[in-house]
Amino acid sequence: TGQHSDSETEMNSVGDLGSDQLALAPVVPPHKPQNQETAVNLKSSIPRSGGSATRVEPSGVTHRFAWRCAAIGFLTISLLVSLVIWCEALRQLRRVRRLLRGNPTESGRRADFVQEMSRKFNLKSTPDLLFVDASSAPMLWAGAGEPMIVLPRQLADSLDDDHLRNVVAHEISHYVRRDHWANSFAFFVTSLFWWNPIAWLARRAMTIAAEA
Repeated sequence: TGQHSDSETEMNSVGDLGSDQLALAPVVPPHKPQNQETAVNLKSSIPRSGGSATRVEPSGVTHRFAWRCAAIGFLTISLLVSLVIWCEALRQLRRVRRLLRGNPTESGRRADFVQEMSRKFNLKSTPDLLFVDASSAPMLWAGAGEPMIVLPRQLADSLDDDHLRNVVAHEISHYVRRDHWANSFAFFVTSLFWWNPIAWLARRAMTIAAEA
């Protein structure tokens, strides 16, 4: 009986020691792999379906897009204005052609002035002289065909022979210098760059130099 009580006492002491050791043992949490933590962080950073995601565009891309739209708009307006200028020029060209077709070329004494001035300028062909019943300035009409000097009839009747020779010589000098081609080129440039004042100033200076 004494031995049995001693063994029970030893078993109780062992049981008490085991419970103390179990109570003092630290609790270690389960280890989570690093890739699982990264996946959790990524999921938390993704907005939910109920929220609204805002995409911020870089400022450089926005500025380039704005400049591109402005350039396209300016180019479109510029071409439209140029088209209007060309249509008006074609309308005036047709009006002058109709005016020239309705009047025959001049012959006689005043036409001899043209031949005289043509020989002085060493022209191979003599321009025609045409009088029109219109209030316009003297001009040289030169294109694909033969050149033509166009004078208002009222002005030609009011001039004496010397002044008429000077007017004819002035118009022939335009043909010799090919001013009609220079004026056509200046018109084409100003019709394209109508928004540039330098083009108009250059055309004005060219016209003044040709009429001097």
